[in-house]
Amino acid sequence: IGSLVRATFERFRSMRGWRSRAGRKGLTVALSPFVPKPHTPLERVPQRGLEDLRRRLGLVRDSCAGFSRVVWNDPRQAVVEAALALGGRESGAMLAMAWDRGASFDAWDDRFDWKIWKSVLEEHPDQMEWIARWRHGELPWKFVRTGVDEGFLENECERYGSGEETGDCRRIGGCTGCGCCDGTSCLHWSWTRVAPGRAGAGPSRSVDTGAPPDIVHRIRIRYAKRGLGRFSSHLDMVRMWTRALRRAGLRIDYSRGWVPRPRLRFGPPLPLGFASEAEYLDADLLEEPGPEIVDLLSDNLPESFTVLGCSGLERRAPSPDSSALYRLEGLPDDESCWRVASGLAGIEGVLEVSLRSSSSLELRTILGPRELRPDHLLEAILGPSADRDYPLIIREEIFTGAEAGSPTLLEEGKEIR
Repeated sequence: IGSLVRATFERFRSMRGWRSRAGRKGLTVALSPFVPKPHTPLERVPQRGLEDLRRRLGLVRDSCAGFSRVVWNDPRQAVVEAALALGGRESGAMLAMAWDRGASFDAWDDRFDWKIWKSVLEEHPDQMEWIARWRHGELPWKFVRTGVDEGFLENECERYGSGEETGDCRRIGGCTGCGCCDGTSCLHWSWTRVAPGRAGAGPSRSVDTGAPPDIVHRIRIRYAKRGLGRFSSHLDMVRMWTRALRRAGLRIDYSRGWVPRPRLRFGPPLPLGFASEAEYLDADLLEEPGPEIVDLLSDNLPESFTVLGCSGLERRAPSPDSSALYRLEGLPDDESCWRVASGLAGIEGVLEVSLRSSSSLELRTILGPRELRPDHLLEAILGPSADRDYPLIIREEIFTGAEAGSPTLLEEGKEIR
């Protein structure tokens, strides 16, 4: 790894203007300790012990000293990930034991407590032995069917050990026998070649990365997030919309990088638990959509999501990123409403406050600063949410432009519906 990093650094240093781009350090090398995972070619490969992982990370760090910065994921977290990923029924007992001892949100570095997990793992020595040895015979997760043949995974593991590459069935024109299809579907897929002078290629038959920019049609979609949908995260939204657009049969434009990605631009992330009547998504399509696009998209979305409108958009149209209007429903009483309204009036960044009823109010805040989130403002004024009923917070609109802003209307371009 050190030799590869050094060669990369030397190549980068030969580029014109590399000092202004590199800053104080030329390269950053990010490492992640190996974690064997089920249903992958390396599911039977043992994980190195904690001390061995640390030793290897130190070797890479020392070999890259002087010309790069080396960062890595905590190897202790990798050990915990392997213990949970490769476990059978005993993993449930391990999780319950860790929870009882205070573990929670351990994927966050500042919440990860190795002392808790170390004590749990020490009480399950069989699990640690299972991680550290080559796994033979039937695996605990064999009853889960993913469509990929077990023999294919074992064969891929052997090819990995010998350094052999498995070709992409869409490019080599033949089936590799993975078991995902009947062995003939892949023959009908096409690997779309890109236009001259562009790098990258589309990863499936629904992907076309060779479209010139002048025929890309950008649309802006406004949708609502209601009910249980408000407990879906922003990353869930990215995955949901990628699938919904594909299922609707819309041809999405993809990036031209090494890993092509759909050209989608989302509005400011909505905090978990908030509902919304004004979520926005800009998408680049290779074909101009018709007026049926609203119904087409709504039919391919989960129950708690509804498309409210869609329009064509100029490529330089402003993004919804200035400020947002929220409605707070379910405040305890009239006194609480007045107390919140009075407290919000003097806070910098809160642009508007208005009472709607004895239990609800509207406020408009600048987007960006964490302390201006409505839930944080409420907590600062009324105290911790555990001591009271949590009101429903609904985002009603997002504004563009300067601080005064203008609503993110769909009439920025040609109206589709």
